[in-house]
Formats: sequence, structure tokens, C-alpha cells
Amino acid sequence: MPNQYTVPRPLGDLLREKIAVRGKNECWDWIPSCKGGRPEMMFNGKRKLVSYWIYFHVTGRWPPEGKQLNHRCDRPVCCNSRHLELGTQKMNMVDMYRRGRGNSYKGERHPKAKLTSRQVYAIRAAHRRGESGVSLAHRFRVTSGTIYLIVHRVNWKHLPLTENRL
Repeated sequence: MPNQYTVPRPLGDLLREKIAVRGKNECWDWIPSCKGGRPEMMFNGKRKLVSYWIYFHVTGRWPPEGKQLNHRCDRPVCCNSRHLELGTQKMNMVDMYRRGRGNSYKGERHPKAKLTSRQVYAIRAAHRRGESGVSLAHRFRVTSGTIYLIVHRVNWKHLPLTENRL
């Protein structure tokens, strides 16, 4: 009797129907829509990321415990097995920052920032002098929750404690 991970041969046919195959070293995109940007597929009663089905189809086994599949091309919709490599989450995060894909939008460089660094320093200074969070929220046109997060250094914690004016 086959074990729970035995997958019948039609897996390859199913994958080929849903992948836009291009050149040998190009990205092969998953054609159906993806939830969360990562293609998943149900097969034989199991839902897994498509990259794992591809790895299984090519190697005949699942990734070892503690390993995951990382995309060398940085495109989760890519299904080219040449672009997949076994690794760890830590390796993937190191690679992400090395390639400049990490979130480097801090403070006013963040596209949704409503305050500048100078305003944050002004908020912290005014709060130290005793101005209430509600008053600061009204003055800077943000919520009192935002003020709380700023003065308790939950948000904007990348800023030094005091503003260095040159």
C-alpha cells in the first residue's frame, strides 16, 4: 500500500497545464491566480505551495525537515525547478537583505508616513514637558494611539533619543 505522500504520475501533467514554460533558464510563471502572491495547489487531498509539488515531481521526495525551498530569482510565482534551492528561513532572510528586498522604509521615507523626524522629536519633547497625548494628537493631526507609540518608542524607534542638530 502506498504511503501518504505517494503521488500518482499525473502530477507532471497537471503542473504542465498550469505553468507558462519559457527558455531553460527563464522564469516559468504559474498561470492561475495566487492567494498572497504564492501559488498553491491541491493534489491528492493535500494543499501545498506549488514549488514543493515541483520539487517532489523532480526529485521524488519532499524537502528534508527544517529545510524550505527558496527562489533564486526572487519571484514566488516562478515554477522553474532550476530557480529553486533548498535552504532555511534564515538563509532566505539574509539573501533578502543582501539583495535589497528588505523593508528599509523607516520613518518619513515610508510611503505612508504622516510625520517627519523633526515632528517626532517635537512630540517627544513636548510630552516630556507634560503636554498630553490628546493635545499632541490634535496638534499634529494624528491619533492619540500614534502619539502613545511614538513617545514609548514603539514607532520611530530607529531615531536616536535626542535630535542632533549640526
